[in-house]
Amino acid sequence: MRRNSSLLLDASRGHGFSRATLISSPICHSEGTSVSEESARSRSGLHRLAARLKSCCTLATAMLREIFDESAYSRFLVRQQIGSSQTAYAQFLREQEVAKARRPRCC
Repeated sequence: MRRNSSLLLDASRGHGFSRATLISSPICHSEGTSVSEESARSRSGLHRLAARLKSCCTLATAMLREIFDESAYSRFLVRQQIGSSQTAYAQFLREQEVAKARRPRCC
């Protein structure tokens, strides 16, 4: 572990910054790695985190689309080979009502 000296301003005495103290503070570096390598590794970690967040957002969006029938409506449009319109959505709602009526009710 390499030690790096840094300047610490001590405001504990009097008003404002009354004195400056030079102290040694440890900065952890692996033996044989430079600061630029550690920065690259840190950026790489941030890219992985960003990719994970993006995939979580994509999953959450897909779940919400499924919950609120947007995905079912998209599948309906593809199956019927029609574009989105008020008439198409009315057909979709009628089809959903018929399907819901056929499902057995529990309890």
